[in-house]
Parts: sequence; structure tokens; C-alpha cells
Amino acid sequence: MEHFFVMVGQLLDSAMIGGLVVRLTLTDGRVVEGVPVSPASDGPQLDELNGTGYARSIDLAGTDVDLAAVRQATIVYRDSVA
Repeated sequence: MEHFFVMVGQLLDSAMIGGLVVRLTLTDGRVVEGVPVSPASDGPQLDELNGTGYARSIDLAGTDVDLAAVRQATIVYRDSVA
């Protein structure tokens, strides 16, 4: 399980750097979409997720998301040519 959260954290950090949109599906069925505002791996975390080194919650385009509730993470490709 921890490996999943590490990969989600890496995806969020990479998306933030590239300004890419991420779509997260949560355990309650909600879908949150946007560009991460700050890195999930930003320094020592007081509220670290399962000893992964990633923050328990992140700001995704102004929405606070508990990473423990993430069940699916997707990078959204926005074709600017369309």
C-alpha cells in the first residue's frame, strides 16, 4: 500500500513541475482535478502518510485532498491544438 502512495506523491510532484492537470478519484467517489499547488514531498512532514515521506494532504488547485483517500490518480492531457 505504501508503494501506491509513494507513486501518487511522485506523480503529483512531477505534475506540479510541469503544470499538468491531475485527476484524483477518492474513496467516496468524488473526483478532484487540477494542477498541484505545492509539492507532496515538501520537506519534513509533521503529518506524513504512512512513513512514505509524503504529506498526508495536498492542495490540488485550491482543494485540500487527503492522500490516504486516493484510489486512482491520472494525468490529464489537454490538447491545446483542438
